[in-house]
Amino acid sequence: SACDMEQWKGKIAIVTGASSGIGREVAKQLALNGMVVIGCARNKSRIEELSQEVAGACGKVVAKKCDVNLLAACVMTREFIKQLKERNCDTGHIIMMNSIFGHKQPPSGMSNFYSAMKFALRAVTEGIRLELRSASSAVKITEISPGFVYTEMVQRAWNCDADTARNIYDQILTEALKPEDIASNVLHVLSSPSRVEVNDMIVFSTSDTRF
Repeated sequence: SACDMEQWKGKIAIVTGASSGIGREVAKQLALNGMVVIGCARNKSRIEELSQEVAGACGKVVAKKCDVNLLAACVMTREFIKQLKERNCDTGHIIMMNSIFGHKQPPSGMSNFYSAMKFALRAVTEGIRLELRSASSAVKITEISPGFVYTEMVQRAWNCDADTARNIYDQILTEALKPEDIASNVLHVLSSPSRVEVNDMIVFSTSDTRF
């Protein structure tokens, strides 16, 4: 709720992949809850459309064009922590969007390279968490690992249209998660008390019985 997010009003959030899917919905919800969101993705025009969509909210979305991969995520996190130190600030929250395939190998026929990247992200996240705790920092870090979420990812991965992508999802499970489900998880994590750090959140659709 907006009340739970009061501590973050006026604060800056950097959201990667903000042009579509989970990233777009997270950016939207953070802006609606009063944050100034720097939305990053290759497709800047789609983030600008989101900026117009949330116009009039207590927060806003600012579009930036960039491509973020595993290495870039590491660099951005390093620079974020560096900036906090330079400003003598010790509050903040890093949220890494992972996948169930960062915990388990995907079924045969799916990308093992994708899974390898997600396993690496999981290791990086835990390493950063240990560094923060050993430094007695109040900065939190959370990894969110969803199961299948209905986004444009399948269309891009299989180079298919929306109807074909829907059929692929329907063959896998009855009802996939939605981006707004994961965005609500982000709000939940951010609104937790200062004494609480959610390290890893695994999220499945109730119809997903594969794992």
